[in-house]
Amino acid sequence: MIIRNWLLSLLSAPYWTVVGLILSAIGVLLLFRYGMPYRTRSEGAIYLVTEQTSEEDKRAETKFDKLGWLGLGLLLLGTAFQIVGALPSP
Repeated sequence: MIIRNWLLSLLSAPYWTVVGLILSAIGVLLLFRYGMPYRTRSEGAIYLVTEQTSEEDKRAETKFDKLGWLGLGLLLLGTAFQIVGALPSP
């Protein structure tokens, strides 16, 4: 009975809205920290000093790119959850 009530509470509108807000907040924080994923990449090249590439910079750009996409995805998923929470229940 407790599990059934818990599962029914997961389907309520406030649950979807709260989860959506949390996901959106995490997504925004990731985007602020790691930037939008579609920015121009330097592929680790250091143009001012030399034409050599830096493997460390390539790894950092890859990490920032992945976390940027994650942040954008969480933001969109959070928005979708908020929309579901705002829909009238049957």
